[in-house]
Amino acid sequence: MPQTNEGILLLIGALFLLLGLLGGGFEISAIKIPPVGKYTRGFAFLIGAIVFGLGLIRLIFPLPQTPLVAVVTPTPLPHTPTAIIPSPLPPTITRAPSPVNTIPPIETLSPETPTIQTLPATATIQDVRVEYDQTRFEKLGMVIHVSFNVTGMQEREGRVTAYFAQRSGETLQDKNGEYNTVDGQVSAGASFTPGYAVTQYDDLEIFMPYDELELGAGDYALKFHVEIWEKAHPENPALAISPDIDFDFKK
Repeated sequence: MPQTNEGILLLIGALFLLLGLLGGGFEISAIKIPPVGKYTRGFAFLIGAIVFGLGLIRLIFPLPQTPLVAVVTPTPLPHTPTAIIPSPLPPTITRAPSPVNTIPPIETLSPETPTIQTLPATATIQDVRVEYDQTRFEKLGMVIHVSFNVTGMQEREGRVTAYFAQRSGETLQDKNGEYNTVDGQVSAGASFTPGYAVTQYDDLEIFMPYDELELGAGDYALKFHVEIWEKAHPENPALAISPDIDFDFKK
C-alpha cells in the first residue's frame, strides 16, 4: 500500500479512471467495483483524471518540506539573589588650593602726601599786554594780561608776579606793605592751580593800582617784567621770565 500522499492520489485516480473506462464489474484485491451507468462512468473518468493528474504532478514536482521546529518551553530556574559586590572607588585626590592673586589695597593719600609727577615743572610765557587807566576795587591802575602754559604742575599752586622798577634798573620799594615781595620790591601777582598735566592760560589778569607804585609827584620812566613760580618752592628759580615792558607814568 502506498504510504505517501502522492501514492494515494495516484491510486484513487487510477481506480476512478478504471471505473470510467470499464464501467465497473471488476475486483481489485478485496475491493469489488459494481457496474455503473454511462453518466457515472463519465463523471468517474473526469474525477479520476483530475486526481491522477494531481498525484502525478505532486510526484514530479514535490512541495518543499517545511522543517519541523521543536518548541521548547524553558523551565524557570529558582531565583537565587545575587550578592552585589561594590566596585572599588577610585582614590580621592586632594588638591592643594590654588593660589589667589591678592591685589594690595590702594592707599589713600593724605593732603600731605606728595604726588608723583611724571613731567618736570616748566612754564612758557607767550604774551604780555597792558591796559592802562583801568578801575578795579575803586582804584585806578593798570591791568596786565598774561598768556602762558605750564607742564607738570597738576593740582599744584603757582604764582604769576609782575616786578616794577625804574627803567634805569633801580627797583621800586614798597612803603605800606601792600603790594610787595619779601625783600620789599613793589610787585603785584595772581595765583593759579593747573587742573591738568599740561595746562594753557590765555588771559590771566594782574591788577596794579597806581597808588601802590609808591611814587611822589613827577614824570617817571618805568618798566616791569613777569615771572612764573611754583608757590610751594619759592627758593627755586622762576619757571619762566618775560622780557621787560617799558611804560611812562605821571603823577
